[in-house]
Amino acid sequence: MRVLLIILFPLSLFSQIGGNSTYQFLDVPISARSAAIGGHNISVKNGDMNSVEDNPALIDSAYVSNLSLNYINYIADINYGYVGFAKSIEKLGIINIGMQYLNYGNFTRADYTGQILGDFRAQDYSLNFSFAKQWDSTYSIGGTLKHIFSDYESYESFGLAVDLGGYYHSKSGLFTAGLVLNNMGVQLVGYTPGNRERLPFHVNLGLSQKFGHAPIRLNLVIQHLQKWDLTYAGSLVEEKASFTSTSDKVLRHLIIGAEILPSKNVFINFAYDYHKRQQLKLAVRTGLSGISFGVGIKISKFSLSYGRSTYHLGGASNHLTVVTNLGDFKKKGKISNEEN
Repeated sequence: MRVLLIILFPLSLFSQIGGNSTYQFLDVPISARSAAIGGHNISVKNGDMNSVEDNPALIDSAYVSNLSLNYINYIADINYGYVGFAKSIEKLGIINIGMQYLNYGNFTRADYTGQILGDFRAQDYSLNFSFAKQWDSTYSIGGTLKHIFSDYESYESFGLAVDLGGYYHSKSGLFTAGLVLNNMGVQLVGYTPGNRERLPFHVNLGLSQKFGHAPIRLNLVIQHLQKWDLTYAGSLVEEKASFTSTSDKVLRHLIIGAEILPSKNVFINFAYDYHKRQQLKLAVRTGLSGISFGVGIKISKFSLSYGRSTYHLGGASNHLTVVTNLGDFKKKGKISNEEN
C-alpha cells in the first residue's frame, strides 16, 4: 500500500477528469463486454482479447491469432470502431495490434458571414501496440504504446501515450486483481500552434472474485485514483451539500458489477457506476444513467457479444463485438486438404 501511495501522490499533481483534456475518445470502451461491466475490464482474463486495451497485462497465449471487430453506435449518431489482432513473435512474445477509429460525421463549413463553403469531416484515430510479460506464475506486467491522430477540418493534432498495467491471480484462480495507468503521454502537435493540451490520464484498480461452486463473478473497479474529489460543479443536477461528504466522494470512485456464467459459452454482465449517475442524471427523472449491461455467446468459431451503457435520458451507447481465431480456419483447411 505504501508503494501505491508513493506512486499515486506525484501523479495527482497533474490529474484530470473529463472536459479538461484532449483525445477524450480514448476513454470510450472499445468492446461490448467492457462496456457492459462499467467500461473497465482490468482484472479478468475472460477469453476476450479486447480486455488488452483496458489493461495490457491481460495479454494471454489464448489470444494468439484472434481477430476482434467492434462497432459502437455512440451518442448523437457518432460511429466508433476498433479492430484488434494478436500475434506471437518468436523470442519476443505475444503482441496485440489495435486500431481505434471515431467518426463524428459530416459538418457544414461556413465563414463568419454564414455563407456555406462546403462540408468537412471530424475524426480521431489511435494505433496501439501492446505487449505483456509473465513475471511469475501469478503476476504479469504489460504496456501499450498509442499513436494518436486527430483531424477536425483544417485542424490536426498528433500525440503519443503509454498504458502500463499489472495483473495478479491467486493460485486457485478465483481471485484476480489489476492495476493500470492509462494515457501517460503528450500532445506533440496541437490543433493550433503553440497550444498543447493534456491527455486524459487515469489510474484504475480492479478486483474480481469468482465463486468455486456458483456461476458468478463479482467485479469492483476503483476508478480515478489519481484524484480524490470527482464532483463537478457543472453537472446537470445541482449537487446538494451531502454530495460533498466523504462517503459520496468514496462512492464516486466505485464501479460495482457482476458477471453470470451459466456455461462456458454464455455470459451476462451488468454494472452500476455511481459517479456517472450523479453527474448525468436529471432532476425530474434519473432513468438508467450509470447502469450498463450486456450478453455474449460463442457459436462455432465466433464469439458474439452486445453491451449497452446508459449515460442519460437522451443517450446511450450500443456496442457490438465479434471475435474469432483465424488459426481455427487454417486448421480446418489443412484437415480438408489432407482428406483429399
